[in-house]
Amino acid sequence: MLYTMMESHLGIDVHSVYNNIEIKKAEDQRIERERRLAEEAKQRKKAIIIETQEARWISESS
Repeated sequence: MLYTMMESHLGIDVHSVYNNIEIKKAEDQRIERERRLAEEAKQRKKAIIIETQEARWISESS
């Protein structure tokens, strides 16, 4: 009842505001996870390039 009175008086929907906060938090977590995965992929790619260059250098010097 108190929520209903406050929502009516203030012109807000508490559940809607809460849902928007949860959606924003989930989006932020998704963006961070994607950034972290992209960085990990970049590091793996660098490691593969280094290994390939080392293998090429070893085969050329033999």
